[in-house]
Amino acid sequence: MIRHYNYGSTLGIARIARRVAAEVRADFPGCGEFDVIGVSMGGLLGRWIAMEGLLRVERLFTVVTPHGGAQLATFTFPLDVSTMNMRAGSALLGELDEALEDESRRPGRIVTYTRTRDVWVGSRNTVIRGPGECVEGRVVRTPRFGLAHLRATGDPLIAVDIARRLRGEAPLEVAS
Repeated sequence: MIRHYNYGSTLGIARIARRVAAEVRADFPGCGEFDVIGVSMGGLLGRWIAMEGLLRVERLFTVVTPHGGAQLATFTFPLDVSTMNMRAGSALLGELDEALEDESRRPGRIVTYTRTRDVWVGSRNTVIRGPGECVEGRVVRTPRFGLAHLRATGDPLIAVDIARRLRGEAPLEVAS
C-alpha cells in the first residue's frame, strides 16, 4: 500500500519527521518495516526518521534530495528552520552523515536519484558520501531547459526504476 504525506516545510526537518512518522504509524499499525520515497527535503526526512528510530526504514529512495546542502538555501536569506537545515555544512546534515556509519541508525539501503542541471539543489549535492555498501547513486540526464528539480517527480526513468525495485525486479540498466 502506498500513501503520500504532505508537510509544512518551515518547522525544521526534525519536527516534520516526527509528525510524518506519527502519521505513518497511525495509518499502518503493526507494520515493522517501510520503504520510503522522499523527494527533495523528503529524502532528508526519511534519513532523520531512520536515524532517530521513529520507523524502521528498509529502503529509502531519495529524488533530488540535498544530502550535501541545497544551493538555493545557501544563496537565499534564511527564512525558516528548514532552510537553515538544508544549508551545506549544517548541524543537521552533519548528524545525518554521522548516522550513516551506524547500521542501526540508517536505512537498510539508500538509492539516490540525481538529475543533471539541478540548480536548486546542485547535482553534486544530491550524492551521499557515506558507506558504499548501503548507498547506490543513479544519475538521470535532464534536458537543457528541463527545470530539473521541479520536474523530478514526473521523470519516467526515476518512477520506473523505483517501481521495478519495489516489485522486486531488477533496476533499469541505465537511468539516464
